[in-house]
Amino acid sequence: MSLNELLINHKDTIHKRWLELIFDTYPPDATGFLRNKKNPFGNPVGAALRDGTTIILDELCGDMNGEQVSLGLDRIIRIRAVQEFHPSQAVAFVFLLKNAIADKIGAELAALDARDGLFDLWAKIDRLALAAFDVHMECRETVNRIRLSEARKRMELYGGNKSDNKR
Repeated sequence: MSLNELLINHKDTIHKRWLELIFDTYPPDATGFLRNKKNPFGNPVGAALRDGTTIILDELCGDMNGEQVSLGLDRIIRIRAVQEFHPSQAVAFVFLLKNAIADKIGAELAALDARDGLFDLWAKIDRLALAAFDVHMECRETVNRIRLSEARKRMELYGGNKSDNKR
């Protein structure tokens, strides 16, 4: 059995473990809600985490389509970029995938003795993390542009133009 076949065969259990690890990055009072409330309208953060991680894991087991990977990362990062996470914390969920894989198929990986394939897999996950950081920075830039635009609008609305006040 190849490493990729092993990943595909255990994708659901790896995915569940990965989500558990990601949910644990949130405050304890939010963790239960994120885990248990499945309705995407009642729990948009949990839904985005589930959808994004599903896409990413599917691509990791497949051909790593750049557009799909970006879509999966964007679903998660867009939310984490506006939450109380430092940039490193916002993208750390990607590295938790390594832990989930080791937790769920570590023994099979050791028996498989697929060191080269494992290094390639870890390198793919590292590239995902770098891509996640890029997405995070784009999201933060967008948020900052929106904040700046709103501040300018408020100044124009309430403060007026300084040149108008001198007349």
